[in-house]
Amino acid sequence: MVLTGPKIELERFRRECIRVQRDDPTGLPSLDFEALVPMPLEIVATIRDDSDEALKAASAATGYEDWYDWSVAHWGTEDNAHAYSGRLIGDTIFDCVFATAWSAPEPVLEVLAARYPALSGAVLASELLLGECLIGEIRNGAFTSARAACDRQVDMLINAFDQPGRIGELSAQALIEAIGSPLPGQAAGASASVPARLSQILAALARRTSRRLARTLWFERGVLDLSAQLADGASARDLREQALAQVDQAADEVVYLLTDDRMRTQLDRKIVAMVTTCLCTEAMWADADLGVLPLCRSIVEHAVLAFRDEDELWAWAALAMYRPGLILDLSDADTLKQGILDYAERLHAQLAAYLSDDRREQGVGVPTLDRAAA
Repeated sequence: MVLTGPKIELERFRRECIRVQRDDPTGLPSLDFEALVPMPLEIVATIRDDSDEALKAASAATGYEDWYDWSVAHWGTEDNAHAYSGRLIGDTIFDCVFATAWSAPEPVLEVLAARYPALSGAVLASELLLGECLIGEIRNGAFTSARAACDRQVDMLINAFDQPGRIGELSAQALIEAIGSPLPGQAAGASASVPARLSQILAALARRTSRRLARTLWFERGVLDLSAQLADGASARDLREQALAQVDQAADEVVYLLTDDRMRTQLDRKIVAMVTTCLCTEAMWADADLGVLPLCRSIVEHAVLAFRDEDELWAWAALAMYRPGLILDLSDADTLKQGILDYAERLHAQLAAYLSDDRREQGVGVPTLDRAAA
């Protein structure tokens, strides 16, 4: 969550809402949902007392017989915020991250927006087990949100808080800029769709980062969007022909990704996505002067191959053997896995070389804000 507004209002929010939670043994300040939506004493009693008498008393006072039902209804999640970290960026931006049980605390955010109408900001949530992500807006005393399937770049924007260098600060500033700029045709009080808002955020972030990181983030967006189209049944041949008819960087990237069957199977798409994630991480580290660690092989092994059965690997190998320059040792499953990891490392090198060929020098730039939002 990133909030901005007058310094005095940010200070009031922090003073009232960032505090030690009830019964927290650590004594460390955190975002406290009870500062916004207090839990009634009759409900608090059911946390340690689940007797019939306590449940009946809670039900009579609130309509909810225990803490779980009350919390889900009034906080949108069963527990208070935890794993909290927060910081000020200058005098007018407050940036924080926290975890919840299962879902985003939307009822709490609605109260926050109404209580501090001078504040505006963005809320990003990733609910991996539910397979969803959320982008919300706090503006003019109201909270609105939109959901979509989990998106790697939403995760990146959330996790940027803990990344080295200035990417966390730059991401917070990009979120503030994007949320403060309604998209063309967006109705008052409505929330933009996740893809439209995410493209707007990326455009704002790209203007603040190095050319290498901006280029890699837009490329990753193209990988994710193309993967989604193929997963939905779009024809790779049709997509390639459509891209060949256009003359811009995004179209060039589609052609490149579809060449040599780089995106043919679901496993291929997962490998490309993870390799691109590695490239983005390396670009962030380069911005922070941390050098480069060999991530690719380990990430593909643990994030892709660990979740694939052997039949899928053998099926991939049967198709991949016909790709130019690819030779696989099919002696056994372990040897095949090593061959796939070798392929991922070569793909990493190919994509890094492709991205280093900066086509903007030829007059082709990253998408404009209007084009990205469209």
